[in-house]
Amino acid sequence: MRACWCKVIVCGLIAAACCEEATASPSAAGGELARLARALDGAYRPLSDHDLASARAALTLAQTDLDRFLARDPQQATAWRTFLELPRLEQELARGSDADLTVLQELFAKARGNHEGLELPVMRRYRAALVNFIEVAQVVREPLLAEAWEAQRQEIAAVAEQYEQRPTAARQSELFKQLAWLHSVRQGDQLLRAAERRFASPNAVISISASVISTWSVEEVDRPTQINEVEDKQRTFGVGRLQGRAAAYPVPGDSGQGRLEMRFNGTLRTRVTTLQDPVRIQSHGVAPVVARKPVVLTEHGLVAGPTCSRVCYNNLVDCIGTKLKIRVADSLVTKLAGGYVERNEAEIEADASRSAEQEFNAEFDEDVAEQLRDANNSLTEKFRKPLLRQDLYPRQFVFRTTHEALDAELRYDAPGHPAAPAPPPPLQSGWDLGIRLHESSINNLGHTLLGGRTYSVEQFETMFNETLAQFGLDPDDVGTSDESGESEADLPPGDIGIEFDRAMPLQVQFIGDVATLTIRGRRYLYEDRAYPPMNIIIRYRLQNDEGVLRAVLVGEPEYVAPPGVGGLRVIALRRILRSHITPRIEKEIVQREIHLPDSDGEDEIGALDFHQVAADNGWMTVSLRRRNRSDGDSLATR
Repeated sequence: MRACWCKVIVCGLIAAACCEEATASPSAAGGELARLARALDGAYRPLSDHDLASARAALTLAQTDLDRFLARDPQQATAWRTFLELPRLEQELARGSDADLTVLQELFAKARGNHEGLELPVMRRYRAALVNFIEVAQVVREPLLAEAWEAQRQEIAAVAEQYEQRPTAARQSELFKQLAWLHSVRQGDQLLRAAERRFASPNAVISISASVISTWSVEEVDRPTQINEVEDKQRTFGVGRLQGRAAAYPVPGDSGQGRLEMRFNGTLRTRVTTLQDPVRIQSHGVAPVVARKPVVLTEHGLVAGPTCSRVCYNNLVDCIGTKLKIRVADSLVTKLAGGYVERNEAEIEADASRSAEQEFNAEFDEDVAEQLRDANNSLTEKFRKPLLRQDLYPRQFVFRTTHEALDAELRYDAPGHPAAPAPPPPLQSGWDLGIRLHESSINNLGHTLLGGRTYSVEQFETMFNETLAQFGLDPDDVGTSDESGESEADLPPGDIGIEFDRAMPLQVQFIGDVATLTIRGRRYLYEDRAYPPMNIIIRYRLQNDEGVLRAVLVGEPEYVAPPGVGGLRVIALRRILRSHITPRIEKEIVQREIHLPDSDGEDEIGALDFHQVAADNGWMTVSLRRRNRSDGDSLATR
C-alpha cells in the first residue's frame, strides 16, 4: 500500500503555503477599543537608552543560550558561528547604542533561511531577540515628536470610534493599519492586547471535502498470502488471497483535532489443508473482511489507534482422508472426522475468523504505521520546518472534521497585527477544495517578511520564488499570465531598492470582488540616491470565468506619496516607479484548472475547475470542484 496518508494532508498544507459590509456586531466589544484609544491621551512614553539596554541584554542572553547549545558539538559550533557570523554580532553589541543596524539586519537575514537547524527553538529565540533589538533601536534613534504623537493619537481614537459605531471591512483595514503603527513605536500596549482578544478568529482556512480525501487516499489491495500454522499436533497450510479497497474518511472531531478513519472492505479467499494424524482435511473458504482504524490529525502529525476488524469465515470441506493403509480403518476414521467437522463447524469457522482477524489487524497496523511515518516526515520536512525557519509558522493551527470535510484553521497574528474578527464565510455547495483567506493573514505575513527591510525588486522576486520552491511549488505553475506586459528587454536599466515600512509594509484589502494591494515604501534607492516615501497601489478584480480564475487589472497602478510628503523628488520618484514597476505588472493573470498528483505522480483526482471566486468583507474565498465528479459523489454542502 502506497503512502496515501501523505496525500491526505499535503493538499491542504501546500495549498496553504500558495492567501463593504459589516464584519462584526457593533456591540461585540462594548466600545472597549474606542475607550482605550481615547485613553492614549497623555499616555505617551518615549523609548530611551534604558529600553535599548534592556533589549541588548535580552539579545546577549539569547546569544549566550545559543552558544551553550552549540557547545554540545564543538565541530558544529564552529560551523554555526561562522555561518551566523556571531563574532560580528558580538562586535556590534560591544558598540552599545551605536551598533550598526544595517549590519544587524544582514545578520538577521543569515539566521532566517531554509537551512537545517534554523527551526530549532534556540535559533528562533535568538532571531526574536535580534529583531526586537533592531526595532527598539530604530524607535530610539527616531524619536516621535510630541506634536506628531498627538495628531496620530487623535486619528487612532477617531478610527476606533468609527469602527465600533459601524464595523465595516474598510474601517477594519484602517484600524489595523493604525494598530500596526502603534506597535511599531512601542506604545498603547493595553489597546493592542484588547485588539488581539477582539480579533482572534482564524484568518486562513483550508477545506478538503470527504470525496477528495477518500478518492485521493484510496488504495486497491490485492495481496496473496501463505498460510502455515501449527497448533498442538495440528498443522494447517495453504494459500490465501486478500482483495479489497482501503480509503480514509473524515469523522466528526473536536478539541482542535482532525479525526480520520481508515476503512477497509474486501474479501479473503483461502484454500488450505489441515493435518492431524492420521486425518487430512482439504477445504476452501470465503470471508468478507471489514476493518476500521482511527487516526487523529494535529499540527504535529498523525497518530493512529488500533485496527478493529471483523472477518466472517465460511468454510467448505472439499475432502477428508487419512494416511492409514487399512481400508476399513481409513473408512472409519474418515467418517468419524467428517462427523466431528459437521458437529463443530460453527466453532471451527469462529476459530478461523478470529485467527484471520488477528493476522489482518497486525498487517494493517504495520501498513498504516509505515504510511504515517511517510506522512509525518512530509509534514515536518515540507511544512513545519520551512515555516519555522522563516518565522512564518501560524500562531494557532488546528484541524476540525465533520462527515463532509476536513478543515485546517490557521491564525497568523502578533501584537499590533491581529487576526480575523469572525469565522470565515461559508463555501458554496458542491465544492471539493476550498481556501479562505482573511486579508490580515497576508498582511501579517508581509510584516514578518518585509517590515523594515530593504530589498531590490529583483531580490524580492528571487525571495518569493525561493519561498514557493521550499514547498515544492514551481512559480511558473502557480498561474499563467497573458502576454500583456513588457518584456525584460523593454525595462530601463538599473534596479530599484525599497526600504519597506516598518509598521505595515504590505496591505491587502478584499472588498467588492476587488483585491487592492498597497506596498508602502519608507524609502527608495535608485542610482545611489535616496528618495522619499511612496505607496504603490495595485487593484485586481477577481472573477470566475467558466471555471477559470481571472485577475484583471483595474485602472493603472497608482503611486501616491503619504500626507505631508511632496517636492521635486516625489515627482522624480513617481516617474522612476512608472518606468520600472508598471511594466512588471500584468494586466491580466489567468489560472486555469489545477491538478493534485499523489506521491507517485499519478493524477487520481483529475482536473479541478474553479467553482467559487469571491473577495469581499475582508475575505477572499476560492473553491474548486472536480471536473469529473458525478452526482453519486459525496458532496460537501456547507
